Amino acid sequence: MPDTRAQLEEFLLFIRERRSDESHFDELYDKLNELIQAVSSNGIENADYVSQLKEAKEKQAEVYKQAKETGGTAWPEYEKFITQLEKTTTSIIKE
Repeated sequence: MPDTRAQLEEFLLFIRERRSDESHFDELYDKLNELIQAVSSNGIENADYVSQLKEAKEKQAEVYKQAKETGGTAWPEYEKFITQLEKTTTSIIKE
């Protein structure tokens, strides 16, 4: 688990505050990249969590971006991205 539980709780709060509006996608995406870098530097014990974050970034975020390009809105894809981040972060906090 990451060294800083507070950092994860802060990220979870950040997600929840921006959950209801897909216009926050870029902000969440940037914060996700920052968290991946921070957690990666904490060592091997965080490998599973980093892997899950990267998976959310590479799968759900990319699906959202593609859907957004082809249509005006991509709410279902945004919701899947947010839900994945929330579930992943919540599960690591509970460990």
